[in-house]
Amino acid sequence: GQFPVTAWNKLIKRSFLIEHQIKFREGVIFEDTPWTFCMLKYLSNIIFIGDITYNYKKRADSIVSEADKKERARSFRENYNYILTNLTPGHEKEEVNFYAERFSYIYARYSKYTTELKDDYLLWKEKVDRYGSRYIRMRLEVSRMMEKSKWGWLVLYVISRTKSPAFNR
Repeated sequence: GQFPVTAWNKLIKRSFLIEHQIKFREGVIFEDTPWTFCMLKYLSNIIFIGDITYNYKKRADSIVSEADKKERARSFRENYNYILTNLTPGHEKEEVNFYAERFSYIYARYSKYTTELKDDYLLWKEKVDRYGSRYIRMRLEVSRMMEKSKWGWLVLYVISRTKSPAFNR
């Protein structure tokens, strides 16, 4: 039921990426998120397979592993601002519900490291109030309540694992 936003688990024609000018954003980490967002704008269909086609190795000296929490917060902020300001007309509901769920987790985990992320919360709240499901509205509110808690992000993770159909309206 989830779509992984990582780039390494996708097989895409180079000509498709060139035609739609889909590139990784420079100067941020976790750039897979806006890259996948842009890619999904132009796809007419997707096929999922269960085969293991890639072995991912985490390195202790990678840019992601070495980034401190402030750098992670800055990159998440830039990536999710890009998404929020580039929603696809006619698909705002799907995009807001998908990305606001992830933003709420990021907010709960990283808002203590940057005040700008707190400003972004208000922008996401505006979009969620307009396009979001009850579940997403509740999740975003919980992220705000849990921002001071060391384990707020974990509460959101547990909530995501126990989604109630009543919240998905």
